[in-house]
Amino acid sequence: MRRARWRVRHRRPREREIGFLMFVTDHDDCVDVFGDPLEITPGAHEIEIVVTDHLGSASGLVMDRRGTPLGGFDVVLFPQDETRWHFASPLIRQTRSSQNGRFELPLLPPGDYLAVATKGVPFLMIGDPAPTLRRLQSIGTRLKVGDGEQKTISIRASPTPEGLVRFTP
Repeated sequence: MRRARWRVRHRRPREREIGFLMFVTDHDDCVDVFGDPLEITPGAHEIEIVVTDHLGSASGLVMDRRGTPLGGFDVVLFPQDETRWHFASPLIRQTRSSQNGRFELPLLPPGDYLAVATKGVPFLMIGDPAPTLRRLQSIGTRLKVGDGEQKTISIRASPTPEGLVRFTP
């Protein structure tokens, strides 16, 4: 029996390109496998590859309890579905709020996400992000991004969760 593993990745657009992402759907199971390793077992399979330029985005403001904008906070956006929390997942996004508290997360595939703003989150693309995301999950703000939708949200800054290894650049 011969097994093959395929990994479908997106790439950052070149300077003059519009952002594109490729989605792969395994029709045998009717499952969207974008961002996940794709294992194709022996036999005939029908897959659909969808290339889209209808990407969403999330932007907004990090604030304290009184509504004052806060700069220098880590903003993490990640899927609500824990099975999508794996190494190098293109669905896990991280940025830092600017001095005026603003942040932007472009090129988002549609989905249900959690957004968190806190201090000292380790860079999530190194190693397994699941332990960190589990600690952030309970303080996340729910966000649904539709196909091509541009979302604007305000996130109240949270204290660094207990047990999270703080990272300060």
